[in-house]
Amino acid sequence: VLDGGEPVGKVTDSRLLAVILDDASLLEAPVSRYQEPPLPRIDGGRSTAEILKLLGGKDAAVLVEEHGRVAGILTRYDLIDYVQQSR
Repeated sequence: VLDGGEPVGKVTDSRLLAVILDDASLLEAPVSRYQEPPLPRIDGGRSTAEILKLLGGKDAAVLVEEHGRVAGILTRYDLIDYVQQSR
């Protein structure tokens, strides 16, 4: 979730499903009502090993920054695919 171009939160599929099952009317509410803390940010120059450590925790993705701005999202699946293809 971005506010003025800055990451302020995230909405995961599991959180969205929980919201829908608990009270479907919340889908009409602002996202800020059920968003979670934002994804961690990493510098685009980080090593694969460092990123693996980050993605081994509770977050399934990280925000990749270049020149102080978010340039993309790297997910566990992206990293698994990269490792598999580099063999």
